[in-house]
Amino acid sequence: MSSKDKISEYYTEHVDSMYSYGCKFTADRELVKDCIQDIFVKLSEKEDISAIKNMKFYLLRSLKNRLIDELSKAKSEGIDEDDSFAYIHDISDPNSLMEFDETQRLRKQYIEKIFENLTGRQKEAIYLYYIEEMSYNEICQLLKMNYQSVRNTIHRALVRLREKLGDRPPAFLAFFLIFFEKK
Repeated sequence: MSSKDKISEYYTEHVDSMYSYGCKFTADRELVKDCIQDIFVKLSEKEDISAIKNMKFYLLRSLKNRLIDELSKAKSEGIDEDDSFAYIHDISDPNSLMEFDETQRLRKQYIEKIFENLTGRQKEAIYLYYIEEMSYNEICQLLKMNYQSVRNTIHRALVRLREKLGDRPPAFLAFFLIFFEKK
């Protein structure tokens, strides 16, 4: 298989995860798409991509770094965009609201209110662990944290969520379905 075919395969396999992950950093969907394209262009210029042991980790880390660079540049140019894992979730879009009946909309608002209790780092760690199914070691590298800190961050986030949700396990499940849905 040629290098070009392999890159095409990686793109097909990982672009949705990358897009979903990138949209957690900014509401600028075009910026996320541009950064993903840049990453794959640079990947195609690499001489030996077989040296990359975990392609998904490599791509997500590259995307995060690229977005942080772009958002930092935008911030220095006077554009105010939070470069932490802010989790952008637009519930004001009339099309998305039409998809939910009143009960689902109220449940979503309730879960969003609970979600506000987490720090950006907790949101990101939970997303990487549960949705992207990354290992603790991969999360450590991506977030530049030690192993125990990552475990503690995820544990504290789950404890905080359970405290806020009380005895409502279906709501806890809805939390993951609503907030970490793939875009």
